[in-house]
Amino acid sequence: MNKTLFLLLSLTLLWGCVDDPFENHSLQLETEVGLTEAWLSLHVEGLKSDAVYTLQRDDTILFNNRLDVADTVIYDSLLTPATSYRY
Repeated sequence: MNKTLFLLLSLTLLWGCVDDPFENHSLQLETEVGLTEAWLSLHVEGLKSDAVYTLQRDDTILFNNRLDVADTVIYDSLLTPATSYRY
């Protein structure tokens, strides 16, 4: 009985988490208009209350904190017109 239970739990752990929960996702926004600010709407699937989430614009960190809700809006200002940014 104990060996069967151990084998079952071991197999469950093997296939329990197949996706990396800390996988980096990137978003590239390009525009030709003269925007100097942006409102970024974020949705996090599988929100973990103990995880720290980071949002960067190129090499600048805009947000580095825990999230209380899965949906949030982050304001990014001081953008230069006709410039490509990578988030």
